[in-house]
Amino acid sequence: MATGTVGSESAAREPIYTVRIINAIRLEAARKIREDLREKGYDAFVTRSGNAFAVNIGRYAQRTHPDAIATRDRFVKMKYNGQRCFSTAYTLLIKNRRSIVK
Repeated sequence: MATGTVGSESAAREPIYTVRIINAIRLEAARKIREDLREKGYDAFVTRSGNAFAVNIGRYAQRTHPDAIATRDRFVKMKYNGQRCFSTAYTLLIKNRRSIVK
């Protein structure tokens, strides 16, 4: 799990940065990746990105938080189902918390 994360109620108005690992996929596929990564202990969640969905890892107070950078670097190199699917992982600000999908 990520450290330096945002999660308390008092932090509800604070910015949330995350590592987007993959986007432009169907909801079912995004949920499958999210569940696979949660089983491995990652704070994975899905957000709506326009008409598509994205899988994100971690919730950080700063874009340059060391754990966010380490997570991004880990996922850029990681293989998922034998392929490097997350090679374009990047950090970003979650601007609309309502975009988080259950």
